[in-house]
Amino acid sequence: MEALQRANEIRSKRAQLKKELKAGEKDITEVLEQPPEFLKTAKVMDLLLVVPKFGRVKATRILTK
Repeated sequence: MEALQRANEIRSKRAQLKKELKAGEKDITEVLEQPPEFLKTAKVMDLLLVVPKFGRVKATRILTK
């Protein structure tokens, strides 16, 4: 039960961060340079895709560099 509760907390924190990134309240570079503990196992592609003006092509290009 504890693992399930922890997983739910992590998912809700990630969802909140994605909303903040999408709204422009947080900067993606700051988040990636010093990720919070709940974000250390997240996929970078998922984060890049919520940032305004970042689509799949641009995100893939950045990740391949």
